[in-house]
Amino acid sequence: MLTCQDLEKRDQDIIRRAKAGEHYADIARDFRLSRTRVNWIANNAGIQRDPPARTWTKRDCDIIRRYYGKIRTAEIAKLIGCTKNALIGKAHRLGIAGGDNV
Repeated sequence: MLTCQDLEKRDQDIIRRAKAGEHYADIARDFRLSRTRVNWIANNAGIQRDPPARTWTKRDCDIIRRYYGKIRTAEIAKLIGCTKNALIGKAHRLGIAGGDNV
């Protein structure tokens, strides 16, 4: 069982790593916490790091329109530098059906 001192040290380590710009998911994994909990600890320490929204370029949209449904979504995502889920969401918003049907 963790004592108050253990929790304070853990939180200080989390805050130090969050300030250094480490991804919350990595911190959460190392401390066996949820990413939401790490975010809460960091926010209470005054660290505000909302990720910027992805800006989709015309080139990105053209690549999605050209290749979506023809090659694997993971390959397209790697090509334009986004996650597979972000790609699927954007394709849906562009009105493109399909996906990993290859």
